[in-house]
This record gives sequence, C-alpha cells and structure tokens, in this order.
Amino acid sequence: TRTRLEALGPPGAALTSVDFELDGKRVSSRSSPPWGIADDGNPARELGDLSFGAHTLGVIARLEDGRNLRRVVRFTYASPLGRVPSYRGDIVPLFAARCARCHANGLARDLSSYEALRAQASLARTAIQEARMPPDLLLDDAGRDLFTAWVDGDAQP
Repeated sequence: TRTRLEALGPPGAALTSVDFELDGKRVSSRSSPPWGIADDGNPARELGDLSFGAHTLGVIARLEDGRNLRRVVRFTYASPLGRVPSYRGDIVPLFAARCARCHANGLARDLSSYEALRAQASLARTAIQEARMPPDLLLDDAGRDLFTAWVDGDAQP
C-alpha cells in the first residue's frame, strides 16, 4: 500500500501546483516543489486503508501558462500473499506469537477475540505500519504484510 509518485512537467514548462487523487478523492496537494505525493513533497506515501480491487491514482498538474495536465493510472491492489488472509488461519498464530503477551494478559486493551481485534483492526494496522506495535520487537516484513493484507481484505474471520 506504499506508492512512489512525483509530478514532472513537460520540458521548459514550470509547475505551479499539483493535486494527487486516489479514486477521485484528493490525498495531497502541493503548491511548491518538491512535487511528490506525500504532504511534504516526498515521492513515497502510504496510501492507508486501501481495499483490495480496482483503483485509480490521478495527478493534476497546473502549469505556469494556465494549462492543466492530468494523468490517471488504473491499478488493482491484490494481497501480496496471493490470497486474502483469514483470522483463524493466519492472524491467530501471529497474534499468539507477537501480541498476546500484552493484548490478552491485561497489560493493554484486550484484542484476543476476533470481534475485539476486528473492531480495532484499522488502528492496529496503523500502529504496525508506523512501527509502534509491537513495541518490544517490531514485526518483520512478512508479519507486517500479513496483518496489513488481512485488514485490507476486510478482516475476514
């Protein structure tokens, strides 16, 4: 769910502003360089809770001479695992190994049931993506991708 995107104007033309849209909704705007999709102009950005399926990523660049240039890229977001993970088959073992010592033993919010974890899935996804959870030893790429794919796949039971 991380993308790299930067607006580049035609040779000899100066950009005055750039808007980036995901599925027709603005995700960031820039009125000065650098012209990347992140709020600070960096070309790398986490797209957030992107659901599996078809999406569009659009760039609208305004040139100094008043022209608007628009580019739309269509893409399909699919699970990096080639399937949608399930709570029972994939998340329970990950939770038991990495999360239960705090989230099932009274040290932190109890997330030991499917219903409790699903209700907090978006917050947990953000905490994992931002490397805040688990606090003692961060998830490896495979664990982070698994949890992210589970949430992005609508947190299947």
